[in-house]
Formats: sequence, structure tokens, C-alpha cells
Amino acid sequence: MSVDRLRELRKKKGVSMMAEGEIPNDAIAAEEARKLGDQQIQIVAENGSDDVDLQIQLYKPINALIEEIRKSTEQLDVLRGKDARSSDDKTRKKIMGEMTETVNKVMTLSGDVKNALMEIKSMNDKFDAEDGNQNSARSQVRNNLYQATVRRFQEHAAEFAESREAFRQSVQGMLFIVLFIVLFFFKFFFKFF
Repeated sequence: MSVDRLRELRKKKGVSMMAEGEIPNDAIAAEEARKLGDQQIQIVAENGSDDVDLQIQLYKPINALIEEIRKSTEQLDVLRGKDARSSDDKTRKKIMGEMTETVNKVMTLSGDVKNALMEIKSMNDKFDAEDGNQNSARSQVRNNLYQATVRRFQEHAAEFAESREAFRQSVQGMLFIVLFIVLFFFKFFFKFF
């Protein structure tokens, strides 16, 4: 929407147009800006922002699941640090058990996120299939919300995969060291007999 069209709509609503970049610094200008903001909200509501609000509400549980994946990545990094510092076999088994639980939890969360995103994608496709919705602003908002959430999910899933791989490599490194020590002592022991 051009600035002139926006100015025209505001004049229709009875709200004067402040100069671009002007900062309201007195009480009258601040009240005018507040009224303008209230009217813009009302205009958006009249144009069906309820749909947008509903779409945003759809993503809240998905974002909560993605946040759990992020926290699990941090937990896996903590477990990797604990594993590197531990030498007790019981402690290492406990850490490995916690790691397995964390990985299983993230796999479940990832499946839930993927299923929810697939449902939303099908809803968006149905919305786009209706007459007049394909290139509408609502369609674009739906698409933007979907794409942003998918990117965020992929980012956190990739971080988790990197953390899991680093944990796996650190465990392999520790096993290699233990194996080397055992073989060294075994060779040393049989050398004298």
C-alpha cells in the first residue's frame, strides 16, 4: 500500500497524518499516535486478522516443542562434558542412559513437530486452493509463519544432530584410549612371560 493511499484511508477515518519520521514528544501528539495505532488495529481486525491470530496460536505448541529440542541439545552438551570428566564405569553407564533418553525424547519431539507442520501445510494448501486466497496477504502470512517455523526447527534439529555426533565421537575416542591402554598392558604383560 502506498503512503498516499495510507494517508487517504487515515483521513477517511478522521485521523491526521503525522510527518514521516516524526516522533511524538508532547501529550497531544502522543494521544494522536495512540488513536492512530488503535484505529490501525481496528482496521486489521475488520480485515480478518482473526485468521492471522489463529495461525499464530497454531504455532505456539510447535514452538514449545522446538524449544524443548533446543534445551535437549544443551542437556546433551552437559552430558558430554560430564562423560569427558568421569572415569567411573557406573557414572559413564548412567550418563549413557541419560543420553539415550534424551535422544529418544528428541526423536519423539521431532516426529510431533513434523506431523504438526504437515497438518498446517495441508491447511495452508486448502486455504490457497479457495478462490481469491492464493496470492492474498493472509496466504502470504500463513506461508511466512510456516517457513519461519520450518527453518527454526531445521536449525535446532541440525544443532542437536551435531551435538549428538560430537558426543558419539567423544565416546569413541574414550573407547579407543581404553582399548589402547588394555592392549598395551596386555602386550607388556605377555612380554615378560
